[in-house]
Amino acid sequence: RGVDTIHWLLGGDIVEGTGVYQGQAHETDHNINEQVETATDELTKTMKKLVQLCSDLNAKLQVVCMPGNHGKVRQKSASNKANFDDMVYRNIQLMTDLYTEENHQDVDLRFQRADGVIEDTFQIRGGQWKGYLTHGQNMKAHVGTSSGQKDALSITHEYNCDIIFRGHFHMPKVEDVNGMPVVMSNAIQAGGPYEKSLQAYGEPGYDFFTTNDEEVLADVEFHTF
Repeated sequence: RGVDTIHWLLGGDIVEGTGVYQGQAHETDHNINEQVETATDELTKTMKKLVQLCSDLNAKLQVVCMPGNHGKVRQKSASNKANFDDMVYRNIQLMTDLYTEENHQDVDLRFQRADGVIEDTFQIRGGQWKGYLTHGQNMKAHVGTSSGQKDALSITHEYNCDIIFRGHFHMPKVEDVNGMPVVMSNAIQAGGPYEKSLQAYGEPGYDFFTTNDEEVLADVEFHTF
């Protein structure tokens, strides 16, 4: 069968911000400018490949961007929406616009940036399914507990979503809440002492999921770098 839409979900924690937790600055190898530049370069490379792939497949491309808690600027008088991840997303969007214009790429592209909020929803298969994306810092590590179930069910009731995507805990897994899949993805960078204190020991990585008319989550593959 053909591919209708490719969804690229970016869940945050791409850049280490400032003042998020004690000792953060001492665990960061590169300054903010270096991190933003590197992240923009690497993710733009992926974006260009996706644009070309969608062009070849005659498919749509939807990019949904969610900032993480590590990219926040927690300094006095800083805006609650100030997040370095969002700076990277904006850079990617600008670079993609320039790339498609220069290369005459006619791709149906939607770029959706959450711009510092906790969650966002997006359509899957033209609105047949509704996806919910959050970084995950406000959810429990496991939805199997009563409090975790309550969190997921409240999201379902409020947003009428069919699937939840989240990250934050650096661990890949799929859980089920009343028949609704909750997908936790790897982070794209390794966790430090703070993550280990939360017993988050997953390797950096990414995942692929597929959907069809019958199942919102037909298949999922987890990969590590």
